[in-house]
Amino acid sequence: MELTTIEYNRELAKQRAEEESRRADMKQHADKLIQGFEKLEESHAKRAIWELFQNAIDLSENCEIVIELKDDYLSFKHNGKPFTSKTLSCLIKLIFDTTTF
Repeated sequence: MELTTIEYNRELAKQRAEEESRRADMKQHADKLIQGFEKLEESHAKRAIWELFQNAIDLSENCEIVIELKDDYLSFKHNGKPFTSKTLSCLIKLIFDTTTF
């Protein structure tokens, strides 16, 4: 019986460590985003929009995209499959990993 408890505790510790690793990775990318926002140039914004378009096109056979630009926000919509958190994470990492701050 005690062996089961030890195995359970090891599995729980492993799951916690994996989750903490994922969080640390995302925090590192979020910190990089925050630090880089003030340094963005027009070319970076164009790259980000291009990546949004490309991913939307990749997720739909007949892609329709709507962009709404207001003073306080930008809305990007498409009729393809929704971005998953992994897709969005990869998009953010790609944009900021390929730019130099």
